Amino acid sequence: MTPATPGLETLAPPPDCPAQEAIHQFRDWIGDVAQRDPVLAWGLRWLHVHAPQPGAVVLCHRDFRTGNYLVKDGALAAILDWEFAGFSDPMEDLGCFCARSWRFRRINREAGGIADRADFYAGYEETAGRKVDPQRVAYWETAAYLRWAAIALQHGRRHSSGAEPSLELALTGRMLPEIEMDLLRHLKSAAARAVVPVERIG
Repeated sequence: MTPATPGLETLAPPPDCPAQEAIHQFRDWIGDVAQRDPVLAWGLRWLHVHAPQPGAVVLCHRDFRTGNYLVKDGALAAILDWEFAGFSDPMEDLGCFCARSWRFRRINREAGGIADRADFYAGYEETAGRKVDPQRVAYWETAAYLRWAAIALQHGRRHSSGAEPSLELALTGRMLPEIEMDLLRHLKSAAARAVVPVERIG
């Protein structure tokens, strides 16, 4: 669905550059922790250096992963948790779905822990009528790790500040090292495959 689709008028207007908007948002969420944490600093720098040129913009879920959809009788019944939804690069949701964080111990099933990446891409292309751009997916998969890291930091702060004492928030905050390890693995794999966008900003 594009920004011109009826019923989406209440959403924020599409950004001039989804990649740059994401970088600014993550920097704001992470705050000065990025100055002390080399993994987060490297991840943010990687996003900046490899940011792809703006292209098509569509409605994205931005937290599309196993755990945020319901299946009944073998068919998709619902997609949950739309609080991050907005207009972005069509490849953003694919990158999020393929992030290692959401494979739930089925690491070799790169598409949400339930399918092979190639099969997922083929299904997307058949359904959406749009070609998958592996370079852009790799970029948005990196962004997915930074988004999850930022959320973990925010959850941890909400607990540790006393604003919202919660075991769940505390445990989410302690997931940061695992998220960072997944980010490092992803960047190493992307470098080995030389999966970086050819066109860059700036």
